[in-house]
Amino acid sequence: MAVTPTEKRKWKQKQDTWVAERRISSHWWRCARCLVRVYVATDGWYCQRCKRNCETPRHEARMPQSLSN
Repeated sequence: MAVTPTEKRKWKQKQDTWVAERRISSHWWRCARCLVRVYVATDGWYCQRCKRNCETPRHEARMPQSLSN
């Protein structure tokens, strides 16, 4: 099924709204693959368990908070 530019735009808007409503911690993030909690102070933005980086949108959502903390 093809996705039109309008559908992509609507999906992006919904994602942005969803992220804005979340309580996001700048101290830890959850790996999307293995679901383990990764602490930024010890492992940074890299999951040691499954060898995967934090997804860019999740990382960016946490950056303004970590700068102010």
